Amino acid sequence: MKYQKNIKRIYILLAILFIGAIINGCDYSDRQPGQNLLNTTQPPSTYLPSVIIDDQMYYFCGYKIGDIEIGESDIAGTIMSTVPLSSRPTKNDEANFNVQDMPYAKYEKGYVVFWNDEWSYFVKIDDL
Repeated sequence: MKYQKNIKRIYILLAILFIGAIINGCDYSDRQPGQNLLNTTQPPSTYLPSVIIDDQMYYFCGYKIGDIEIGESDIAGTIMSTVPLSSRPTKNDEANFNVQDMPYAKYEKGYVVFWNDEWSYFVKIDDL
């Protein structure tokens, strides 16, 4: 009986220590009063891999398409310049990831870009 009381006390003490560690681990010292933690004005440090084709931004949707045949006649263009992933592309045939001089082709609602020896699917934000 005495053993069970000691176990309960240990569990309660551990729970209190755990909750205290969680609360103490959250550092809000750089936050201004009333600032929403999810709504900051700082831009993200990286963006989704994206390309601009025909004045439209297309974003990598996470799909690599391995079993498609893209022939020379299907190639719609080539990525001519790149910017860092911490920036967004700003002009046609520009990407924010390392695909300089890589071809792209129209595919379904978006485009595929040849990236890391595979065709990767890019769509407009509305189609994500």
